[in-house]
Amino acid sequence: MYFPDKIQSLSADFEAVLKSYIQTLNIKTPSSLYEPEKYILSMGGKRIRPILSLLAAESEGNSCKSAMHVALCIELFHNFSLIHDDIMDQAPLRRGHPTVHLKWNLPVAILCGDNMLIHSLNCLLNYPSGLSSEMMEIFLSTAEGVCEGQQMDMDFENQPHVHPDEYIRMISQKTGILLGCALTLGSMAARGKKENRQHFFEFGKNLGISFQILDDYLDAFSEPEESGKVKGGDFLAGKKSMPHILADANLKGKALSEWENFKRLEKSEKQKNITKIIAVLESENIAFLCKEAAAGYAKKAEESLKKLNISFEYKKIFSDLSAFLLQRKK
Repeated sequence: MYFPDKIQSLSADFEAVLKSYIQTLNIKTPSSLYEPEKYILSMGGKRIRPILSLLAAESEGNSCKSAMHVALCIELFHNFSLIHDDIMDQAPLRRGHPTVHLKWNLPVAILCGDNMLIHSLNCLLNYPSGLSSEMMEIFLSTAEGVCEGQQMDMDFENQPHVHPDEYIRMISQKTGILLGCALTLGSMAARGKKENRQHFFEFGKNLGISFQILDDYLDAFSEPEESGKVKGGDFLAGKKSMPHILADANLKGKALSEWENFKRLEKSEKQKNITKIIAVLESENIAFLCKEAAAGYAKKAEESLKKLNISFEYKKIFSDLSAFLLQRKK
């Protein structure tokens, strides 16, 4: 598949800016507050959100530099949310490294995350006051939505059943809207066409939804050597991912009975039965339904992309980036 050098170029441009930002943290005190921020920002990652901001700016005919403060804002916010998510999930690892709350402690992780949120907001103050105010309104609405999505995700743990539509709303808030925001603010930073804003937002939101559903699919149905995940890890943890929810909604008869029995098992017993239950779900088309749902939202993203008033060249770059993200095995 053709994958544009443009993405590699924008990634390098952003990494240089992020490196410079991290260096500014070296002179801030107390160092105990800023070391964890440097730590999580230096872990790497795909940097998809800031790249989308920069690409949106360029697609509007402006330099990627016009959206660099937006890109940094989005990346800082994303990493702030990861620190707090890891606390809530009691996660031991992030990108193969100890999570901030385990490497330091819980109070430090909470305060570091709070400080990163402040830093992300400060980035938008680098734009003229009128534009900055407009951007801030969109960003704060997005930030509120991300928090709502996280709370919904936690609420689901105590619900016996979650409707697929509820789950889509949750991942739209928790994952999708930040991608949409990254694109929208990138377009605004470049003084882009106003009619493009909603199309950028819908493209990013639906791309994020499709990405998350595919991630759920890989967790349940791909082999560990392909996905880099523990097979059925979400099932073992009792997490209500998309395959779990589709199984609740669609299984009948003996298959439903086997699924309900599996859910009642202790984790150690689930581990012994994970291969068997996954085979049941595959035979009952749950894997197919999950991939079908991911494909449906990918199609919605493409439809929004077609509506954008940008060049064919940039539409192709966005389309190829989307395909690259959604055709992954890891």
